[in-house]
Amino acid sequence: MTYRMGLGSLLVRSAMTIAALGAGTAGANEVVLRDKTGSAEISGELIGFSDGFYRLRTQLGELRLSARQMRCQGAACPETELLDADLVFAGAELIGDELLPMLVTAWGTARDAETSLAPLDGEAAQQVARLVANSGFGAPVASYLIRSSDTEDGLMQLAEAEAHVALADRRIFPAEAQALRAAGGGNMVNDNQERIVAADPVNVIVHPSNPVASLSMAQLADIYTGRVTNWRELGGEDLPVTVFAAAPGSPSRTYFEDRVLGSQAAAKGLATLPGDGAIAEAVTADRGAIGYVRHSFERGARAVPLASMCGIATSPTGFAAKTGEYPLSRPLYLYAREDTLDADVRDFFNFVATPGADGAIVKAGFLGMDVERAPLDAAAERVRLDMRDASGSYETAKMAEFLDLAPQWERLSVTLRFDATSTRLDAQGRRDLERLVDYLDRQPKGTRIALAGFTDDSGSFDGNRMLSRQRAAQVAEELADHGIGDTGDSGAGPEVTVFGFGQIAPVGCNATPEGRRANQRVEVWIRGGDTHVVASM
Repeated sequence: MTYRMGLGSLLVRSAMTIAALGAGTAGANEVVLRDKTGSAEISGELIGFSDGFYRLRTQLGELRLSARQMRCQGAACPETELLDADLVFAGAELIGDELLPMLVTAWGTARDAETSLAPLDGEAAQQVARLVANSGFGAPVASYLIRSSDTEDGLMQLAEAEAHVALADRRIFPAEAQALRAAGGGNMVNDNQERIVAADPVNVIVHPSNPVASLSMAQLADIYTGRVTNWRELGGEDLPVTVFAAAPGSPSRTYFEDRVLGSQAAAKGLATLPGDGAIAEAVTADRGAIGYVRHSFERGARAVPLASMCGIATSPTGFAAKTGEYPLSRPLYLYAREDTLDADVRDFFNFVATPGADGAIVKAGFLGMDVERAPLDAAAERVRLDMRDASGSYETAKMAEFLDLAPQWERLSVTLRFDATSTRLDAQGRRDLERLVDYLDRQPKGTRIALAGFTDDSGSFDGNRMLSRQRAAQVAEELADHGIGDTGDSGAGPEVTVFGFGQIAPVGCNATPEGRRANQRVEVWIRGGDTHVVASM
């Protein structure tokens, strides 16, 4: 009989009960495992140690016990620094292998410590980060274990209290959050326990000479399921489509097929390549080729704007990914349990939202969540197109009001979102507000801010305009609580103006729940201040 025991279930057993499990076992490999709190112990024959777990043979069968909570005593105990790891991170390979080592190193630097990383017991899927104080000339101060697997495994280890932080390349599912709550983990989507650490958009690339201006998600699915085989079918040249895909089972392929194909099966015989660099090189060399890569691997290929089912096209820029409007933008998450949310975890969560973390995120090939600004050109163009189909002069007049204002402002990448009819920011919106406050605190005197509210198209036109203005006004009040203006009357910080535009200028398709949520937003516009502007989205 084999047991997988989480720390929570282990701790509720009494020392007497645990000790009884090992009674009667003996041998050269006999060890004693003691709970680090001193409340329980178990003896038995050690038959293995791997992936951070002891395998112990007892009278009741074979047990699998986490080394995070148990200390081993006896000659047969393995020598490994895992036993002293201060924090355990587990989950998505994309984060564990590429992003987290950079972040942990930057976190150490912020604390004047030097960080070294090495595989644990020769296993590439597990790394130990060791921090030494005084830039490497002091005493060891901490060690962190990074286990790379997948999101589901990371959340399971978190649920079983075998990890302090789960690494997720998607948002936690409701069923997973409920299971963690039942295990004592608390509300997994509250401000303290959930963090978006970076964005990792997946860009669809074609040969630079390909004349197709954009692709819809449906057209993309048709290509990858084999229903479209010639570019002529999409308004391009009479060329066969050469389709490249990431290796089966890779994080990029799993994300792309879940997002684009859904329940549809990919075409058989897709040309698969082992990495983003190889795909970009192959697409650049073939005029009829198409592929998908992470945003930092476009190289000589051209990234294609993607259009929703409603025809709203979004360019694959970092700005659009940060605003959550690019269809293949993949946010990367960190999750922690409420009952193990100690000072170290809180400090790390706070660090990843600081400018000090942004450099490490970019160096690792991801997008940080730092604030950027861009022209309102793309939004204005969408409104101009919508004016042609406007139902009456009243709606047209409100669209014209938007077009009159747009050239006077630039937009910040911070976009604050709300749920349905609520005027209260969602959890991510509250975290974004903190980042916005930090950005605005650093702007020079004379900077002006506009809070522009928008909604989906459910309800009346005037009702939506009123709701959107109420949301923008609510954000203005929260900024005022942080000392950022109060509609310009107090003279404190940047002057703040409030607009409510309702359902015009949608960024998502109102026919889908995801699109409606994207449209429930307050954009932050800026005039003056730091004049660095990124390319138009």
